[in-house]
Amino acid sequence: MNKLTSFQVSQAVSQAWSSQSSSKWTEANPARGQCGVTAIVVQELLGGDIYKTKLTDGWHYYNRIEQKRYDLSKSQFQIKLDYSDTPSSREEAWTDTTEQQYRSLKERTLVHLDTIKQGKILFNGTPLLHTGRLLLRRFTHEDVSSVFANWISDERVTDNRVNGAHKSIAETEQRVATILSSYQNEDFCYWAITLKGTGELIGEIDLYDFGKMTSNCAVGYSIGFKWWSRGYCTEALKAVVSYGFEQMNVHKIEAAHNTDNLASGKVLKKAGMQQEGVVRDMIRNSKGQYKDCAIWGILQTDYVGGGDK
Repeated sequence: MNKLTSFQVSQAVSQAWSSQSSSKWTEANPARGQCGVTAIVVQELLGGDIYKTKLTDGWHYYNRIEQKRYDLSKSQFQIKLDYSDTPSSREEAWTDTTEQQYRSLKERTLVHLDTIKQGKILFNGTPLLHTGRLLLRRFTHEDVSSVFANWISDERVTDNRVNGAHKSIAETEQRVATILSSYQNEDFCYWAITLKGTGELIGEIDLYDFGKMTSNCAVGYSIGFKWWSRGYCTEALKAVVSYGFEQMNVHKIEAAHNTDNLASGKVLKKAGMQQEGVVRDMIRNSKGQYKDCAIWGILQTDYVGGGDK
């Protein structure tokens, strides 16, 4: 069997977390309460030692492998941890979990690792994603008026899309209804981009066109004109790219934009993508205009950095 990498283990474990491996698990914070059981499973798969850091509500457990810290459950915290790197043990980590929780995480992790080794995608629908300023969530029926007003009826936005601007809110109602009905499919990854604090809906982003043989996919996004040039699109794209590689095991993420939409190219570049070429007259928009499109892409190996993360 090929040697596991820490990146593969991270992919598998993060998808394996559930309410069965921690009673503190939530959809909004799946890593919550998973530190002890995660440290035990990671040590079994990758070796190394278990360490701990004291927090206000108890010890936080994690791993060190070849002098490098691996804290897979640190995403549960909203603050940057001040690590003390106190040596610990499996026995101490066991005080933070149960046999049933351990068995659940270990079994689910091994299933996901088998999928990863086959080069397949780990589908998990559309989970909540957090960034510094944004919350990426599922759309709801209550979003219809905001979708219509904030971008999908605005030609400044839709001129960069294949489909034209909506002329009536009824069109938007139908579009949102289609999105909502698709959430039942685990391979449907479609997020509403909202501002933290205010909850304001400013755009959308999705992963689509998943290749069964290649494990490649494409990404698309739209941001309301009012929020252009503020870095929101880049921030959302980086979060979705990270999710695609770190948790879904996507092999390559591709994107395209009209060559006269230079701002979108800047967003893709900031997210780590490389321009791979230009396709002439790739699309014909709602105004009957043919548009050349720049093609961009990023491989999982580009994202990881060509080595074990």
